Amino acid sequence: MTNFADMPPEVLCHILSLLDPASMLGFSSVSRAWHQTITTSPALQYAAELWKNGLLDAGLDPSPVADKLQALVKRRRTWQTLQWRSETVVDVASLHNCFAYDLVGGVFALQGRSPDFSTLSLPHLGANAHFARHPLGIELEKFEDFAMDPTQDLFVALYYPGSGLASLVFRTLSSHEPHPCAGESKITFPVEGLPQAIRLADDVIGVSFVQPGRLQLWNWRTGVLIVDHESTTEHLDFQFLSPRSFVLTSPLDTGRIDLFTLTAHGAVGTSRVASLCFPELSEDLEEEISAVRIRSQPLCAHPTSGRFRPANERRVFFIVLEYPDDLESLYLVVHHRTFMRYMRESACSRHHFYWPRLVLPHHSMYTAKRVLMPTSEKKHIQILDFGPTIASGATEDTDSLVVRPSTIPNDGPFKYPDWILGTMRDRIVVLGF
Repeated sequence: MTNFADMPPEVLCHILSLLDPASMLGFSSVSRAWHQTITTSPALQYAAELWKNGLLDAGLDPSPVADKLQALVKRRRTWQTLQWRSETVVDVASLHNCFAYDLVGGVFALQGRSPDFSTLSLPHLGANAHFARHPLGIELEKFEDFAMDPTQDLFVALYYPGSGLASLVFRTLSSHEPHPCAGESKITFPVEGLPQAIRLADDVIGVSFVQPGRLQLWNWRTGVLIVDHESTTEHLDFQFLSPRSFVLTSPLDTGRIDLFTLTAHGAVGTSRVASLCFPELSEDLEEEISAVRIRSQPLCAHPTSGRFRPANERRVFFIVLEYPDDLESLYLVVHHRTFMRYMRESACSRHHFYWPRLVLPHHSMYTAKRVLMPTSEKKHIQILDFGPTIASGATEDTDSLVVRPSTIPNDGPFKYPDWILGTMRDRIVVLGF
């Protein structure tokens, strides 16, 4: 029997390439020969770097693997040192007066209090940012929120006239015409509460409501309602783990996270896999949790433009436990694999959910494996990076904190537009990495 160490390097490289990146990196610590094979192979190094950075190859770049590896390492280094390549300022409607905004698949969309619904394609800013803007006129009366997926050319508007009815309108993002893949261009349904969130994952669109809490999911390609979940609590929030599974949060008991999977394809209903329950509060605290909110990167059905695209299974979820009055909120950062570990269990069960007691400022933004948070000065952004600590081939600096000049003007107050807090400048600063 041939020893692995006696195999030709190209054969050993091929065998190692069949492993998942995590196992491959584990093999590199077993044998010096395997370690040398992995560290000297651009293809294996590229696969490892993609995995460590939570990315996938978009399959759109015909460049040699060595060039893509170099670009990936450079991308990682620029995030570590915040050395952006360019800065582009784009005039937009004031976020202080906007109805809703979102950033999905490299497209930023903003709906202000005028008929101008603007989309900004970040990968196509080029030399003239004006041509990256694409204004669309949409009906603003009773407009509440929206969701979009640029990879499906899909824009979904939620209208809530407040008369016991709400509606979802499905349009193309490029021309705002009725979407050709939608089973119905408009879905109207009865509601009792107030819209809380709208999320999109491939062929499933979901809307949650508060006062009372309720979650409804549709297959937008068929127009069929597949989930109608009512709760005894007034507040619900949710995020998709995948197009066929989701997380539902509520302040029931001491706070709870329920994990659900959709039933077989084409069927209606869900199956609850697990309930993650937070520990009880200290006896000296009489307050109860008022809301449990969850945020994560939006899902795209197809690869986005560019060399790399985020891997869904490498996302992090940002959970906020809100308390009434002046009590500080508690923040949790949970990896996708933590939830999926419970999703793989066959029977529904209750689990005690432990976490480090980390208290941070109340408001934040989020993206993939990084969480952007304000500082007490409110004119700087701090980035919590949950990716690898150092890129391969990069020299690690002695300083752990990188301070860059602020891109925010000093002539007025600045606060984050998520949960609209205050005055925002009527422009966006786009940093190119």
